Amino acid sequence: MKKVVLICGLIALIVGCLYWFYQNQEEKFVNPLFYETMTSVEYPEFEAQITPTHIHIKENELISRDYNCQLDINQKDKIVLECPIYYEAYNKNIITTFTYTIKPGTEKDEWLITQNMEPHDDYYEDVIYKISSGKTDKTTAEKFVNPLFYKTLLPLSKIAWQTELTPSLQISRSDDRTDVATCKLLQNTMNHIVLQCTYFNILQKSYVTDCYKYKIWRCNPEKEYCYGLTWKVSENGLNCKTLTEDGYMAFFMVDEEE
Repeated sequence: MKKVVLICGLIALIVGCLYWFYQNQEEKFVNPLFYETMTSVEYPEFEAQITPTHIHIKENELISRDYNCQLDINQKDKIVLECPIYYEAYNKNIITTFTYTIKPGTEKDEWLITQNMEPHDDYYEDVIYKISSGKTDKTTAEKFVNPLFYKTLLPLSKIAWQTELTPSLQISRSDDRTDVATCKLLQNTMNHIVLQCTYFNILQKSYVTDCYKYKIWRCNPEKEYCYGLTWKVSENGLNCKTLTEDGYMAFFMVDEEE
C-alpha cells in the first residue's frame, strides 16, 4: 500500500512539474522575422523590438518605452500583443492592443511591418517599420554640411528656447522643461538646414509633426547687434507639404568657441 502511495505521489509530482514547465515556457513567434529589430521607414532613429512577452520602442537616443505584454494572436503574417499601459487621463492601467502585420518590401530581403495600437494613447497610432537581412552601418549616417549647426543655439527671441540639433534630433530647453523631437533631415547646405520633426505636443496631448528651417549667417556688427558673438541663426516654421514659410520666426546666437 505504501508503495502505491509513493508511486502515486511521484506521478503527481512529475505531472505537476511538467504542467509548471509548459505553463512557464515562453511561446515563440510562428514567424521568427518578428524578433528582428524594426526601424521606422520615416525616422531611422525610431526602432522597435518585440517578443511574445515584451515590447521595447526606442523613439530616439534619449527616449524609449517598455511594455510587458501577453501574446494573443500568433500567425505568420500577424502578431497581436495585449499590454497594460498606464493612462494619466483615467488614472489606471488600460489593456492596449498592439497589432503587427508584415509584408514584403520593395527591396530584396526587405520586409515592412505596420504597428497599430488600440486604444490610441499619446503615442504614435500607426508606425511603419522595415527590417532587412543587411546590417545598417550607422557610421555612414548623414552629417550637417556646416558643423556650426551642431553648436548650442542660444535664444535671442522671447519665443525661442535654447536648442541643440543633430540630423535626427531637436532638443529644446526652457527653465526646467526639455522637449525632444525625432527628426528627418530634408535639406542640408552650408547656409541652411531643414528638419522635419515629430514630438509630443502637451496641449494637443498627441504627437505632431512640424518642419523647421534654420539659416545661419555671420553677424555684421555695423548692421545688427551681435552680442559679442560671431554667428546668428534664424528658425522659421515651414508648411511640411510645401516647405514654404508659415510666418513663425525665432532668432539665436552661436558661440563658435563653445
